[in-house]
Amino acid sequence: MLSLCVAAVLSLALAIAANTAIFSTLDAALLRALPIEKPEELVRFSQALPTQEMSEFTYPMFEKFRDHNRCFAGLIAYLGARPFSVIIGGQGEIANAEFISANYFSVLELKALVGHTFTLKMIAFRITRRWL
Repeated sequence: MLSLCVAAVLSLALAIAANTAIFSTLDAALLRALPIEKPEELVRFSQALPTQEMSEFTYPMFEKFRDHNRCFAGLIAYLGARPFSVIIGGQGEIANAEFISANYFSVLELKALVGHTFTLKMIAFRITRRWL
């Protein structure tokens, strides 16, 4: 009888822990509001192709929109996770990266948890140094 009670209590504890973990994940990913000042003001736009498919803008197109913007407080570029090759400790690996424009953090008014974010000055310096 005691072993039956222990098994029931352990099963219940495991079920509660699993439900808590699943809810915490869903809460963080789907239910919690974005950590920005006014998430209701975010707008996403893309181009529709003649085939009715949605397509991303090229970076030069984004720069043109950003530089001639008169409607929005700011424009950012974002390209979802894409695989690319990296070398870690001399070993080739595939990693996913999300590509963003240099003004991503400043427009969304996001702060880094550790360290600092990109600045336009940093990006300009790197591009200049790379092409010299």
